[in-house]
Amino acid sequence: ACQPPAAILALEGDLLSIPLGSRHGISAGSIGVPDLNLDGLTLLEVVRIEPSRTLLRPLDPSLHAKRFAKRRVYLVKAGLRD
Repeated sequence: ACQPPAAILALEGDLLSIPLGSRHGISAGSIGVPDLNLDGLTLLEVVRIEPSRTLLRPLDPSLHAKRFAKRRVYLVKAGLRD
């Protein structure tokens, strides 16, 4: 089966970054899905895509990016836009 791109999130200011970008198939229609934990499901919005780097932030503005640092995130196409 096909696996979605995955990486470990790093805190970068108020955002999160991963070392995957447009050359890895990440697009504006992608959404980040962190590993599940006791918080339940939280989605990450793609803020900016570079060739080898993507910046994300929690869709829920009450959640701080810091709580997701060092967690694995999977990037999936949400079909919202490309």
